[in-house]
Amino acid sequence: MQQFVFAASAQGLMAQPGEPGYFYLGSAFPPLILSRVGFCGDILVSYSRNIQSDVDYARVLAGIFSVYGAPGKMQFSGDIEPGIAAGAFRATGNTLWARGADRVSMASAFDWRLYQGRLFRQQPASVTFETLNPCNL
Repeated sequence: MQQFVFAASAQGLMAQPGEPGYFYLGSAFPPLILSRVGFCGDILVSYSRNIQSDVDYARVLAGIFSVYGAPGKMQFSGDIEPGIAAGAFRATGNTLWARGADRVSMASAFDWRLYQGRLFRQQPASVTFETLNPCNL
């Protein structure tokens, strides 16, 4: 953990303790949380971060496929909203990969809607890399 805090500081970032076993990595100004890093004792065991859908999503997904291959599990749900939000398409997806003790999960949410003839969209996503360890058994 000390190495992580030192490395973050050397890059101009802040590593702040969160719930037991976790740190948040980000910047002080502007206040921004970039990722969540988990430790089991003094061993790094997980890393989560948000993905900027328009910039990072395809690159991150391609990287995961190149290392882990096809996902082991995929879950999707979605619907078209009726009523005042008519025309809005909302969907969520969770994709899981496993290889040895490593686990990777990607969560995505899509909210696309037409408003006065224009398409508005939000596509938040996150990715988590984790290894099986005594702290999560």
